[in-house]
Amino acid sequence: QASAFLAPPSLACACACRACGEQLMATLRVPGLEDAKEIASVYLAAWQEHGEELLRGSSTPSRTGARDSSATPHLGPEALATQARRFTNFLRGGERLFIVAEAPEGHVCGFISYGPSYTRENFGEVM
Repeated sequence: QASAFLAPPSLACACACRACGEQLMATLRVPGLEDAKEIASVYLAAWQEHGEELLRGSSTPSRTGARDSSATPHLGPEALATQARRFTNFLRGGERLFIVAEAPEGHVCGFISYGPSYTRENFGEVM
């Protein structure tokens, strides 16, 4: 069965490197199963950076103005392996649709995913 989502092989977008702020052109493309670990890494980096804000639904820093890293669960190698399996299953299943941003060096530097919610029936979600 053909997917209702038909994307060109690649598109480009301008973005800034999270580490150094350098402007770069990323290529947007449909990922393969081999991208699951890098998608998981980007996902966990977002949780590491903004987990407290995401969990409480706010974009404001803590009362002291600093990020409280103790509020974010440890996101080490075990979490990466777990999330890599999760994203492999998402990519293999085909119910969620993904687009990745690939940096000029060839690594995945961002992604977007949308599809049915896995926590609420008859709802969708964007990740």
